[in-house]
This record gives sequence, C-alpha cells and structure tokens, in this order.
Amino acid sequence: MLNFIVFIAAASYFHNYNWRTEATLWTQSVKHGADATAHMNLAMSIKDRDDPRVEYYFREALRMAPRFALRNINLGLLLLDKNK
Repeated sequence: MLNFIVFIAAASYFHNYNWRTEATLWTQSVKHGADATAHMNLAMSIKDRDDPRVEYYFREALRMAPRFALRNINLGLLLLDKNK
C-alpha cells in the first residue's frame, strides 16, 4: 500500500509540474505523439502571436489533418494578423 501511495504522490508531482499551464500541458502532449488537435491547441495556448512556434504548430496540425476547417481558419487568421 505504501508503494502505491508513493507512486501516486510522485505521479501527481510530475503531472502538476508538466501541466502547470495550458501551454505546458499541450507541449507535453505534443512531445509524446499527440494528434493534430493537440498541435492546434498548443498553437492557441502560446500568448505571443508573433512567436514563430505558433505558425509552426498550426501548419503541423494542418499537415496531420488537412480537412479540419477549424485549423484552416486559425492559421488563416494568424496569417492575416501578421500581414497588417
């Protein structure tokens, strides 16, 4: 029983550290092979829209699932904002 409690405590500490913000949650997800939705959510969670990672993660999401309209819209809006 003590081993189980130690395991749960360690797992909780690990996840609280990695999931302390929305960006770190999605970064961890993408790092471990997540799908296109995780890439899009990671791009959306980056506060600085001028950060080149935002466009990279949107384009990666489109590469994974090119027919999902929400990803196309988000990338389009980002590119429109960059051209202002």
